[in-house]
Amino acid sequence: MAYARRFGIPVSATPDSPFSKDGSLWGTSTECGSIDDFRQPLPESAYQLTVAPSAAPDVAGFVTIGFGAGVPVSLGGVPLSPIDLVQRLTAVGGRHGIGRVDMVENSLPGIKNRALYESPAGAQLHLAHRELEDLTIDRNSLHCKAELALRYADLVYGGLWWSPLRVALDAFVESTQSHVTGSIGLRLYKGSLSIERRDLYCALFDYGLTALDSADRFHHPSGLGFAYIWSLPQRIRAKVLGPLQ
Repeated sequence: MAYARRFGIPVSATPDSPFSKDGSLWGTSTECGSIDDFRQPLPESAYQLTVAPSAAPDVAGFVTIGFGAGVPVSLGGVPLSPIDLVQRLTAVGGRHGIGRVDMVENSLPGIKNRALYESPAGAQLHLAHRELEDLTIDRNSLHCKAELALRYADLVYGGLWWSPLRVALDAFVESTQSHVTGSIGLRLYKGSLSIERRDLYCALFDYGLTALDSADRFHHPSGLGFAYIWSLPQRIRAKVLGPLQ
């Protein structure tokens, strides 16, 4: 700060708010000052986009995000460009204290450092998109996608966006999104997000196979054969080596 004053360089940091603040359409990143000490609570002056959950409205907010083939395309049924959609979600999420992340992360050299992130739009889009995926993608593909998501995040965090692996992973993700279409309603209240409504036409869901009432159509005797086959490796091992301690 002294260097900046000496050479007339405008900076936002002050002795009372000595934070390094960066931001983009997607969200913000804040470091330095008391944030660097993981033992210290985060001061409200460090936040840029969100109000404190305790200061958020006492009345919940609601948004409905529409997706087409995995891409967010509308808000409240109104088609929007990606930029407009993110900006509007940022505004409404910020008012309700949504999208705050206080984390200690592992940098590429392996040094642990603490940072404050805010992404009100990202938090809402992630939850809504994941909910649609849970309803429209088969189990094996969904589990594989979750594993690859960690690899994808590590790759991008390490600055390897322009790499053949990222392109290959994108191709896999795109192939999973063909039926991720529909809308998800979210409830925003004092820093928390919850699913309010699900509207889609191609959910891989059959109520008769999950119901515990008169609509139950599952063939329960089949469970005996399934349990016998599924448990074979464990029963053989127990027979040969004895039970696990």
